[in-house]
Order: sequence, then structure tokens, then C-alpha cells
Amino acid sequence: MEREKKKSWSWCIYMAVIVVLFLLTVSTAKFDHICKYTKNANKVSQIPLMDGQVLEQDFVCAQDVMAGIDIYLINNNADEDVLLNVELYDGDTLLVNWGLRGDEIKSEKFAHFILPEKLSGMAGKALRIKMTSDAKDASSHLFVGTVVSSEELEKIDVYGGELEDEIICMRTFYKYISKNMVAGLTILAAAVIMSVAIVIGRIRMKQEKRYLFLSLVVGSVFLIVLPYTKVPDEGNHYLRIFEITEGHMISDKNDEGTGGQYLPKMDYADVNAQKSTYSDIWSASDKTVNYGEERWYSFSNTSLYAPVSYLPQLIGVMIGKLIFATTFGISLMGKIFAMLCSVIMVYFSVKYIPMKKLSIVMLAMTPMFLQESVSMAADCFINALCMLAISYALYLAYGEKKALSRFDLSFIYVSVILIALCKIVYLPICAIYFIIPKEKFGSAKKYWGILGSACGIAVIANLIWLSISTGYLIEFNEGVDSAEQVAYVLSHPITFIQTTYRTVKASGLNWLMMFLGSNLAWLEVGVSSIFLVIYAALILISSVTMEKDEIIIYKKDKYIAGGICLAVTALIFASLYVQWTPVGEDVINGIQGRYFIPIAIMLCTMFGSKKFLRRGSRREPYIYPFIGWIEVVSLVAIVQTLL
Repeated sequence: MEREKKKSWSWCIYMAVIVVLFLLTVSTAKFDHICKYTKNANKVSQIPLMDGQVLEQDFVCAQDVMAGIDIYLINNNADEDVLLNVELYDGDTLLVNWGLRGDEIKSEKFAHFILPEKLSGMAGKALRIKMTSDAKDASSHLFVGTVVSSEELEKIDVYGGELEDEIICMRTFYKYISKNMVAGLTILAAAVIMSVAIVIGRIRMKQEKRYLFLSLVVGSVFLIVLPYTKVPDEGNHYLRIFEITEGHMISDKNDEGTGGQYLPKMDYADVNAQKSTYSDIWSASDKTVNYGEERWYSFSNTSLYAPVSYLPQLIGVMIGKLIFATTFGISLMGKIFAMLCSVIMVYFSVKYIPMKKLSIVMLAMTPMFLQESVSMAADCFINALCMLAISYALYLAYGEKKALSRFDLSFIYVSVILIALCKIVYLPICAIYFIIPKEKFGSAKKYWGILGSACGIAVIANLIWLSISTGYLIEFNEGVDSAEQVAYVLSHPITFIQTTYRTVKASGLNWLMMFLGSNLAWLEVGVSSIFLVIYAALILISSVTMEKDEIIIYKKDKYIAGGICLAVTALIFASLYVQWTPVGEDVINGIQGRYFIPIAIMLCTMFGSKKFLRRGSRREPYIYPFIGWIEVVSLVAIVQTLL
């Protein structure tokens, strides 16, 4: 009884800490439209706005409906009584006049000037803004951000209009997103995530059901806060998917040899993915797909992917094309089906794996895994597929089954072919089925015959697609020459090994953080590394420690898993050195932490040791609230950056 009381008190204290951290996270969040241009301070200037001075800027409205303008202002302790006056003109006609006092201006932020009523019929119309102030001198500390040249303007990409020469740092918007509404919804979503995490951690239920409830809640939130184009290369993945739904299994090439396709005109696809905010995306969300007009879209980097890499998204996009006329709606259906497919596959992974279920859940709930699972990227399917294949192989090897059924054999064949077609670097994972005992096949002859033929078919399928996709390899970076790089590696193998060592030494820790989710969206959303290190430690402890009656992995199987991990790692390094790194470079470029997700699944499930016996009470009441809090931290970071 005394022991139970201590457990209850320790859990209550732990919950108090988690709740305090949650409250600190949401209370210190700054939900404001941060100027994207300030990341490169040398590209933005500021000039004082004083009494008698007039700043004017002509611009062309890009869309038919206009809701207002954002202007970048700097308030360096400006007097409260200073009045900023902004006027919007159509020719000589004054459309609207706004007034803003000094104490209403936040430093280094976009100030939002919302029209009383949206203006229609504005596409292509030339407008002008005029700014004045009653500040007596520069000591009033009211400044306006400017871009100093058209050359810098091209790099910065101001949204919504065509501007030239020295310009005011501004942008038009066509649909206004209230920051107060976003803040309220974000806090509500965060509260729901934390509540679900605490409840499912406390209630006794199967691990896969815990995962199902939490992943559906968090995945739905991530689906909203990471809209189309906000995951790396998502636009190009979508174009490849759309191409396949139009009946083109293989991409075409233009005169320059770049892979792509003539597709229906989709203006939404032109939104600048890396710099767009929620307002930009929302403003473009009603742009329809023009099936009556085609244009060439280049996407060589995703032309490399076989159609099976996008199975869930393909289903979603085909349904979306029947329901929606807009790119936003079609892509949303693709993302929804991607999330559902990932959740289902991970659910069965947790259900069937006979050990380390909590480790699998923790991996699947890392912010990076979740981001990929709600995207149009091929990583969504391949990550979940590898997890399911590894989990099912362990189930067949260490589960209670005495012999393999037809379904089991079919699953082996289908899964290895899909893995082989999705990404060549993960081809060695097909060998995971060699951990299944020969007796379960009926004989050693059947063991080698079935697994040998399955892996052989996988290799052949991989080589066939590789022969097709190689034609889309282009020089993604200056100085890259794949053929010359291969020759360099073959003639300097020791140098390549040294290059690999330098790369791991320089970037290994960064890969770990990125693998967990330290840099989300287009790597611009930062999540605290301290919290992620704690999360990584919890995954490590869960993976290495074992309970007294937990299944022990045989040494032979650990050697197989270790060999697979080394082979996949070597292929990742070699492929990026050949395809992404200039010839003879002393480090390998382009490696990201998320590439190691499939091998992390094996590392977290197959290398536990009885030397580290785990004792004590259930871990779930403590682990799940922490997972929920990590998701809240990631959610707030995403919204703050993309708003």
C-alpha cells in the first residue's frame, strides 16, 4: 500500500511538471506575422519616416480579390502619440485610409492593414500606397523596412505583386488569417493533444490502441499546420503524383534533359514553397486546376520515384480530383490518405511486433516521422512500409506461429518488391526476412528457395526501375558529375572512407537532431534540441533495457540486422556523394537525419540486452505525457514560424 502511494505521488508531481511546461510553452508563444525577410538582414534596409516626408510605392495586384496589405515596420521605442498614416490609391482615387499609433506598432513585424471590404476585379490593376507620419525627427524611432534593389527583391520574392527598384517591404494578401483565431485554435489543439496523451498513458490498454488514438489526434493537427508545400519538395512530389494520375507512369524530358510533364495549369503550384506563410497559402487556396490549358512542369528530383512510392497519395489525389476543382483540395485529399495509410501500417507494426512496442510508438511519434506521414512525399509510405516489414519479420521469427501461411509468404514477396521499388538505398532491408527460422518454412530448401527468389525478384525490380530513373539524374548542384564521381571513388577508396568519417564527425549530432525533428517544414522551424535530446534518451533507454520475461534476439539475427544497417548507411552516403556532392569534395553533402528512420527501427527493436534489466512500475503514464508535450512544442514552433 505504501509503495502504491509513493507511485501516485510521483506521478502527480511528474504531471505537475508537465502541466507547468505545457503552460509555459503556450503562454510564451508569439503568434504574429514575422517578416520573412529579416532572416537575411543584409538584404533589408530601414529608413525613418518623419513629418513632411512621404513614402510611396506602386505595385500590381496579382489576384482578383484583395483583402489588405502588410507593411514591415520597425518600432524602436517610438513615441506613443506618433501617428502613422497609410493611404491606398487606385490612380488618383483614394480607396482607404488607415491610421496607426506608435504604441500599436510592434517592432520588426508586419503591420496588417485590412480593407473594410474586400476589393474585387483587382487582378492586374496598378495600385499605390502612400505613407506619412507626424514624427518630428528620427529620434521618434519609427522606421519602414525597404528592399534596396530589384536584384535583392528577386531573391526575397515579395508576394502578391510586381515591384521594382527600391521598394517598401510589403505584401498584399487576399484572405486574412486572424492571428488571435490562430492562437486560440493552436492552444485548443495543444490542450487536446496533452489531454489525450495523459489519459491514454494512464488507462490500461494495448500499446497499438494507445498509438492509434494519439497518432490520429496529433496527425490531424499536423495535417492542418503543415499544409501543402510546407514539407521539403512536396510541390514536386505532388506534381509527380498528379502526373501518374493523368496516366503518365514515366516522366517526359524537356530539351535540357530535365524530367517533368505537360500538365493542366495549376497556379497554386507556383506558390513559393520555402517562403510562403499561412496567409500566402490561404490566399491561393481557391485557385483551380485549369484542364483546358497545359504548361510544362519540371520535377527531375521526383521523376526518379516509381509510382508505387506514392500508393496512398495516389488514391487520395484520384478521389480529390473527383471532388475538388482546386489544387488545395486535391492535395489535401492526398495528404489525408497518406496520414491514414501511415497510421494503419504503424498500428499493425505495433500490434504484431513481439517486443519493444513502446520503442516503435516513440519512433513513430517523433515530430519528423509525423511530418513525413502527413505529406505528399514518398518517405511517408516507405517509412511506414519498412516499419511494418521489420515488425512482421520479427513476428514471424519470434511469434507463436509454427509454420508460415500463404498470406505470410505473399506478404514477404509483396513487401520486398515494394521496398525495392521505393528507394534503392533501402534495398538491403529486404534481407530482414532471413531471421525467420528455417523450420517455419518447412525445410532449409524452401527457406533458401522462397527468400532467395523473393530477394532476387526485388533486385530485378529495383534494377529495372533504376535503368529508367537514371535518365532523370541531372546536375542538381554545381560541380556534380555522377560518372566522374564514381570513377573518383573507385580510384580513391581510402579517400572516400576518410570523407565519410569527416562527414559523420562534423554532422552526426545534427543528423540525430534532424531525425527527431529539430528542423521541421523547410528546415526553418526550430524545435528545442534540449527536449529532443531527452526524448532520444528515453527511446534509447526503452530500446536497450529489457524486462525479465522479454524475448531475446539471437546473435545471428543481430548480425543480420547490423549488416543491413551498415549496408543502408553505406548506400545513403554513396548515393549522395555521387548524385549531390561535387567531384572530390572532402565532405558528403545533402544528408538529412530522416533518411535513417528505417534503420533506426531495427536498432530500436533488435539490440536490447538482459544486462540492462528493467524493473519498476508501468512506463506509459510517464512516457505518453512527455510525447504529448513534445508534440505541443513542435506544434507551437510550426505555427509561430509559418503564421
